Amino acid sequence: MLHERAGAAIESLFAGNLDDHLTELAHHFTQSGNPSKAAQYLMLAGKQALERSAFAESQAQLQKGLEWVERVPDEIERSKLELELLLSSEEMLRYVRGIGSAEVAALTRREEELCERVGTDAQRFSVLLGLRDVCSSKGDLQGAIEKCQLARELAERTHDPEMLLTATGVGAFALGAAGRLAEGLQQSRRALEMVRLIQGKRSLQSHRAEWSARNVLANSLLLLGYPEQAEKAASETLATARQVTLPTASIAARSNALVFLSLRMPNVARVFAEEGLAAAERRGFTFVSAVWRGTLGSAIAHEGNPQKGLAMIRDGLNALKEMGAAGLVVSKNGLTISDRGALARRAILRSSH
Repeated sequence: MLHERAGAAIESLFAGNLDDHLTELAHHFTQSGNPSKAAQYLMLAGKQALERSAFAESQAQLQKGLEWVERVPDEIERSKLELELLLSSEEMLRYVRGIGSAEVAALTRREEELCERVGTDAQRFSVLLGLRDVCSSKGDLQGAIEKCQLARELAERTHDPEMLLTATGVGAFALGAAGRLAEGLQQSRRALEMVRLIQGKRSLQSHRAEWSARNVLANSLLLLGYPEQAEKAASETLATARQVTLPTASIAARSNALVFLSLRMPNVARVFAEEGLAAAERRGFTFVSAVWRGTLGSAIAHEGNPQKGLAMIRDGLNALKEMGAAGLVVSKNGLTISDRGALARRAILRSSH
C-alpha cells in the first residue's frame, strides 16, 4: 500500500517530467503488486535505457516487464503492453545477439501476431522492419526489399517524415545488398537529404536508417566506379561515427572501413576496425564485435599478415553463424555477399590499371 501511494505521489508531483523518475516508478509499482503500472513503467524505463545505449540495464528492465505483463488481467491492455515491450526488446537484442538470432526471429513472429489484433501504424511499421531483418539474415534479399517497400508505403500513408526517412534508408541498404547499386545510391542520397530536414530528437530506428544510407552511399559509389567520391563519403561517415555513441554508427562505420581496403589503404581501415572492435567489446555488443573482428582480420591480411588475418576472419564468421546470422554471410547460391562485393572491386581495380 505504501509503495502504491509513493508511486501515485510521484505521478502527481512530477506529472510534467516523469522521464526523470521512470526507474523509481517501476520500483514502487512492482513492490505494490500493480501489474499494469509495473509493466508500463518497466517498459518505459527499458526504452529509456535503450536510447542511452545502456543495453544491460535495458534488457533487465524489459525482461522484468515481460514477466509482469503476464499478470495484467485485461486482455487488450495486456496485448498492447506486451507488444511495446517486445518491440523494444527486439531493438535491444539486434545489437547484443544480432538480427539473425533465434531470439530476434521469435520476437518478430510474436509481434506480428499481436499487431494484427492491437497494433498501431507505427508498430506495424516497426514489425515490417523486423521482418526485413529476418529476411536479410536468411539471405532472402528480395524478401527484404519487399518488406522495405511495404514499410515505405505505410510511411507515405501516415505522412510521418521520420518513418519515411527510416523506410528509405533501410530500403537503400536492401537494394545495395541485392546488387541494385544505382537504385540503392539514389535512395541513400534521398534518405540523407531527409535527415537534414528533420529537426529535434529522433528514434533509434531513424538513426539506424541514416547510418545504413551512409553505408550504401560510399560502397555504391565505389562499386559503380567513383573511387574518389567513395573515399570522401567513407571518410565523412567514419569521422561522424567517432563523434557519436550509437551502436548503429559503429556498424555503418565498419562497412565504410571496407571501402579503404578496396582503395588499397588497409592501414586506415585497420585503425577504424580496432576502434570499432574495442567499442563493441566494451559495451558487450556480441554481434557487432563479431562483425568487427572479420573487418580487422581483413585489414591485417591486406597489410601483409594473411595467417593472422584469416584466423580473425574465421573467428568472426563462426561467431555470426553461432548467432544464426549465416544468411548475412552466405547467400542462397553459396557465394558470400562480401565475396560478390570483392569480385566487383577487383574488376574495378583491374580496369584502372
